[in-house]
Amino acid sequence: MGTHNGEATIKTAVQSIQNQTEPDWEFIICDDCSTDNTWSILQSIAALDSRIKLLQNSQQGGLSLSLNKCLAQAQAPLIARMDDDDVSQPHRFEAQIQALDKNPEIALTGCNAHLFSEPGHYQGFRKCPERPTAQQIFNGKNFIHPTILIRRQILLNVGGYNIAPYALRCEDFDLWCKLYAHGYRGINVQQPLLDYHESPRNIQHRNAQQHRNVHQVMKVWRKDLPLTTTGRIYSLIPLIKSWLPQSILNLRYRKLLVSQKEEESDD
Repeated sequence: MGTHNGEATIKTAVQSIQNQTEPDWEFIICDDCSTDNTWSILQSIAALDSRIKLLQNSQQGGLSLSLNKCLAQAQAPLIARMDDDDVSQPHRFEAQIQALDKNPEIALTGCNAHLFSEPGHYQGFRKCPERPTAQQIFNGKNFIHPTILIRRQILLNVGGYNIAPYALRCEDFDLWCKLYAHGYRGINVQQPLLDYHESPRNIQHRNAQQHRNVHQVMKVWRKDLPLTTTGRIYSLIPLIKSWLPQSILNLRYRKLLVSQKEEESDD
């Protein structure tokens, strides 16, 4: 976990890992120069649980840098992701480990997720493709970053997370493309094993620069992925989004939440 100013939610997030039915884990958390009480909260938690290891950046470096520092300290053969404002269901690790055991050829596993804007305020449901193809990865129908469990050696094989400026706020998308370009594949457990914090305020951070970053990531990886000619054209969509007014993107986001709720009710 990388965290920055997560004092309001980090205790609940950590407790959801402590409550896992699979108890054999080590939780490495890197604080990225928080200016609130995040660090003191983490110290209090770690003092009572020896499985929790804390790192602290000397200067703010962003999520990718923090996660790479955690990866460098990790020893276990499997690496799980977690964000400081999400909640893992108690059987998340158990279900995902079983999925990897049953599919030894698979590099990583994610899962579906319930969406919430504030504690107790249910927003919808995000369903991920069970076995994402390279084209689906490129189209954005892939994995929810804080749900993944990945084989550590494979993550090391591809060099961990990209810290280049163009991957800022889309480091997860860059990682999926990189993994698939190297021939690795993943699956999504078709259960909502995570409560994912996703609110209308989040879209304010998806600004024009982030859409341009996604476009740049697509330009980097499209030549190395088995895509159709039509599929490669999909890389223009983030560029188009970067030109759209924020009000249009907000409307699209609200419609997406409605469709996700309807999809869950159909399931």
